[in-house]
Amino acid sequence: MIFFKKSYKIATVALLVLIIAFIDYTVTFRLSKIDLVYRDVYFIPILLGAYWFGKKGGLFTSLAASAFYLPCAILGNPLGSIIFFSNMLEIFFFIGVGYFVGSYRDLLRSQFVLTSNGYEEELYQPTKNVLFCIYSAENTFKAARYIADNFSHQSETTVTVMGLLRVKPQDFFATEEEFHTALEKSNAEMTTIVERAKAIIRQGGVSEPNIRERMITVEGENTAKIILKEQRRSHYDMIIAGCTKKTKAEEFLFGNTNVTLVREAPCPVLVVC
Repeated sequence: MIFFKKSYKIATVALLVLIIAFIDYTVTFRLSKIDLVYRDVYFIPILLGAYWFGKKGGLFTSLAASAFYLPCAILGNPLGSIIFFSNMLEIFFFIGVGYFVGSYRDLLRSQFVLTSNGYEEELYQPTKNVLFCIYSAENTFKAARYIADNFSHQSETTVTVMGLLRVKPQDFFATEEEFHTALEKSNAEMTTIVERAKAIIRQGGVSEPNIRERMITVEGENTAKIILKEQRRSHYDMIIAGCTKKTKAEEFLFGNTNVTLVREAPCPVLVVC
């Protein structure tokens, strides 16, 4: 893409208006009917002025073009004739095009600036409260290494390692003793995973006081809903989780926690695969 300095743009618009006016005056006094063709060429500098300089540039260029064209519009055309009214209408078109195209260009620029400023504000906003969710052993330690590599230099960042322990209802077990045995086994497995993930984060450079632990028991509830509830409760800046691969049939029957988090979480969600 070619970019021109502002002075070059102004010179280009002014030169186009002068060239068109010179040709218009030269030809019109000899062949007045050709004026109907040349008058439309004024739209070129008007559109350029509106595109480059917005509403003010469009209005100024259209008024300048109208001033140059007005004598040609009047001379040689009887007052009240069709050609006379057509020329006057063309001048209104000049001004209208310059105004509306310039206004539209200003609107696009204002929206771009607002969007860019909002993006930069989000981009440089420090992440101080990270929720690391563990609900599957798959890719959990890879996600822990990602946290260690990317947040170890941020001394103010707190990482909450949250293990979600899913427990089958007691009705699935023949006796209460089997239920408690299964619960203790699942709890021990999740505790081991959480401790290992914390060790990876700690060894990566995140200080011990900045690492927190939280265990939540999931009993027949949707895992994603519990994570979203926890995020709203503590206002985490980011949610990080390991990717859990599922077949299309499993996603259809049981849903996908990662997809739900990405769609519904009010904060950035990072899924490490």
